[in-house]
Amino acid sequence: MARALRSFTLIELLLVVLILAILALIAIPNLREAQTRSRTARVKADHGSLRTALEAYAVEHNAYPPGNTWGVAAARPSVPNDHPVLERLSTPLPYLTQGNLPDLFVATHRSDWRINGRDPIHCDVAAWTPTPQGDHPDAFLYRTYLYFSSRPSSAPADRSGHVRVVGGDGAAARAWCLYSAGPMRAYINMGGVIAVATRAYSLDLLYDPTNGTVSFGNIYKVGGETGPGDNFFGALAGGN
Repeated sequence: MARALRSFTLIELLLVVLILAILALIAIPNLREAQTRSRTARVKADHGSLRTALEAYAVEHNAYPPGNTWGVAAARPSVPNDHPVLERLSTPLPYLTQGNLPDLFVATHRSDWRINGRDPIHCDVAAWTPTPQGDHPDAFLYRTYLYFSSRPSSAPADRSGHVRVVGGDGAAARAWCLYSAGPMRAYINMGGVIAVATRAYSLDLLYDPTNGTVSFGNIYKVGGETGPGDNFFGALAGGN
């Protein structure tokens, strides 16, 4: 006798869909976590490559590449005759194939005055200033790693012992800082932080995955005459 074909009931189909949905809810967050951890590792590897190039540049020039008032890693197309920054790592001598490496965490906001090295840290990133996007001439600056260079300072109020090097002022850069927006995808204003922040204040700005894969803070790497101390460079010196 021929057996009648048995089809799935509506309840059975709903159960299958429910099981697949539960599996997706478990798998998707884990996949995103893995992607974030992978990107974070890549950022640190890129910073390591840039560090090697910066040190090679310093051997040749007895100074690091000069920064600028905006703390960006590239010359700004919106500013006529803006001087090159990390472009110097790839031309005229190729210490690195490309100096302006893309940040895997594109910044959508910047803190501006909300973080100045002294006052309380405003962590509400959504309230920060949006970064230029699309065809804006400076939009690409927020898609690359940022860079500060600094020189020893004699200013007594300067807790770090360094101030930013303004491009074209003739000063020799003795220390540097690279940073990525990190998983929070927003850049912290480093001008006042580098000049006046304490060690504790600076550590609060450092991305820490133990606080959650997507948590507050940028990913930093510093080098040069940083030195130990109760300041930004002292807080980050030693491999961060």
